[in-house]
Amino acid sequence: MYISVSLRLDIELSHVNYLFPQIHYLVIYNITLLIKIVLEELKELFAIKIHECYQTNSTPLRVECEDGSQYIVKTVFNKNPPLIDLINEVLCNYFLQLWKIPVPSQALITIDKEVVEYFIKEGKYIDKRYENYNLYFPQFFGTEYISSVTELDIFNLNLKNKSDFNKYTNPVDFIKIAVFDKWIGNMDRRKGNPNLLLGATSDGFTIIPIDHTQAFAYQDNYKNLRLPIMDRADNNSIMLTPMFKSICNFVSVNELKNLSSEILSNINDTLESIDDVFDCIPQHFGLSKAGKKRIKEILSNRERNKTISSIYLSYYK
Repeated sequence: MYISVSLRLDIELSHVNYLFPQIHYLVIYNITLLIKIVLEELKELFAIKIHECYQTNSTPLRVECEDGSQYIVKTVFNKNPPLIDLINEVLCNYFLQLWKIPVPSQALITIDKEVVEYFIKEGKYIDKRYENYNLYFPQFFGTEYISSVTELDIFNLNLKNKSDFNKYTNPVDFIKIAVFDKWIGNMDRRKGNPNLLLGATSDGFTIIPIDHTQAFAYQDNYKNLRLPIMDRADNNSIMLTPMFKSICNFVSVNELKNLSSEILSNINDTLESIDDVFDCIPQHFGLSKAGKKRIKEILSNRERNKTISSIYLSYYK
């Protein structure tokens, strides 16, 4: 996958002036580079053990795979495509990568019935639907489990000074994630349910977005997606939290203004690569050609994209 980027170099050729002193100018070179952005295809892994079943809406499982890695896996208890929840998760994971926002690795996970039965025999909690569900490969989507993370409590968190701000490796990504939610119509990330993890590294804390099943305002027919539903008024955006405002306070005025250009560039990069993203979605998830066409149409709305790219400024004021 390649994205074309124009690079303008201003080079003063001192040796030219030396040979031809009458020439006093800068020589401008317009150079086009091809930058390769690698979007990995979904890995295919087999689970050998279930560690936990979380008691949340989607009742995901934490599983261990044959290579020793652990994943948080979820399914939809429905065999009829399109598998909306899983398609939205895969799309948004790839889109966020193209926005240069850190996300967990993703994979397709096979869980044999015997693995579930062994977990049940251990007497641990598992949602009843798993007991009677014909577990098979196509319907499990997983994101890599990161042990050194906590959930970000954005409603009560307020960065008090620049020192607090500098503890984060990517604080501006908080703003970009909020704008991404507007662009993709994600209704699940809100003040009371931010779906943001905080990863601890030697460089500080990294903000990581998760859970995007309710993208496109959770409309269940891609070929008939409606923008008014995606763009309806939202009083629960994470841009209405103390953390958003405190981050904006510690970002320079110029950086805050220029961020809209960066976001618009992220949107354009995503649109240039969207067909490659579609190709990464397993065929059995059931995303039709008509659905892909409609997704591309609504996300390519230039006027909307320009408005959304700077929408964060209206929340900051």
